[in-house]
Amino acid sequence: MLPILRHRLTRRTLFTLLFELLALNGVILLLVYTRSSVWEMPVFNGRMVVFAVCSTAIIQFGFWSFGLYSRQVIYSGREVMRSLVEASALLSVVLFCFCYVFSRASGDALFHPAGAFFPVFLGVIFPLVVCVERYLVLKVFNEGCHYGKVVIVGTDDGTTHVIRDARSHHGQSFKLVGVLGSSADEVGQAIEGCRVIGTISQLPEVVEDLKVRTVILALPYDHRDLPLDYLLECKLAGIQVIDAGAFYESVGQKILLERLEPYSVLFPEGYTMTRVRWLVKAGFERLLATALLAVSALPMLAVYVAIRVSSPGGAIYRQRRVGKGGKTFLLYKFRTMVADAEKETGARWAQRRDPRVTWLGKWLRRARVDELPQLFNVLRGEMAFVGPRPERPEFVDELKERVPFYHYRHFVKPGLTGWAQVQFPYARSLDDSREKLRYDLYYIKHVSLFFDCLIILGTLRAVLKGQGVK
Repeated sequence: MLPILRHRLTRRTLFTLLFELLALNGVILLLVYTRSSVWEMPVFNGRMVVFAVCSTAIIQFGFWSFGLYSRQVIYSGREVMRSLVEASALLSVVLFCFCYVFSRASGDALFHPAGAFFPVFLGVIFPLVVCVERYLVLKVFNEGCHYGKVVIVGTDDGTTHVIRDARSHHGQSFKLVGVLGSSADEVGQAIEGCRVIGTISQLPEVVEDLKVRTVILALPYDHRDLPLDYLLECKLAGIQVIDAGAFYESVGQKILLERLEPYSVLFPEGYTMTRVRWLVKAGFERLLATALLAVSALPMLAVYVAIRVSSPGGAIYRQRRVGKGGKTFLLYKFRTMVADAEKETGARWAQRRDPRVTWLGKWLRRARVDELPQLFNVLRGEMAFVGPRPERPEFVDELKERVPFYHYRHFVKPGLTGWAQVQFPYARSLDDSREKLRYDLYYIKHVSLFFDCLIILGTLRAVLKGQGVK
């Protein structure tokens, strides 16, 4: 893992970014240079470089916005083509406009999108370069193979989550040879399809016989059977010894709650933000909220009128939510349900195809327009633009009792959007809230302005695709 601006990028993601940057710049320069030779003697000049750099920046920004640099796509070659087609539809329009404006501004018809240059680049060369480059990166930087043969020590609940996420991200390249349990009674059992092949005391024999290159510890460090001296010997011999929580975090970009302890929050890297950084974050978010309110004022007015006309009841819905430090505040939303939807049933979890949602409310939720009034909560300082989503007091009391460390998410201001919202749909149950907490705690651990920008881009992508709402 490579920590860049406090947000972790895998080697595969980083090299995909870099190789694509070089490949696209090189191909665009070559095409423009070749096109110039058709008209006159080819002359390499600075305008070609500027054109190539700007075009590549537009393409890579579009890729990022459509999730082509997300781990789910980077790790799955099959997802590349589908996402590439979606991104290319919009990029073709943007690049056409850019080429036209650049040709007029530079006074050089060489960059005009007319002729065969533009469709050949978009339809043939551009997809071919991206697919070939990504195929090579997938083969060269196969991080699942980097671990070699893997054995997991421990059979608690965390082991299940580690195996599941490792396979979802690395697939068959993650070579898990087995699990070691605490007692002989566990031998022969299966965890996520992986057999318990022995006990903890047999770790030296398993490492030696199976040529294990990575040992993942999924049990407490003070476990009476844990061979600490032998594990140190393994590290000195070049065998990786990784904590299950750290492995899970690096693979899934979320926190393994089953391995979370208060000391693991206090001492390791993360969960730190200086006062200056908090002030910069708050200032940036309020400027962003002000700009969005200015841009969306008329659309919000139209939505307000449409809600009042389409169904009886007020257009603005006020609901009490829990914020930083456990303090409650009034959250504002456009009403998407029928008036007094919870008058008889009381507070309850959101549902798929919730019958309480109006026909207009379905569209507002899909486009996330119903959340826009919360920009006023951001300006009032009750919410941040990015952070854990605020929950209702009725649910918070239950979640604190049943989900360990749930109150940690109240150490920061709740957000209009967040890492959990980008990675996971609406919480509709206790299990969903537990899963979202894993992402919320990951955000709190790695909070930074750069991470916030990535989350905002991810939110825009979710809005364009209508993700997360059913």
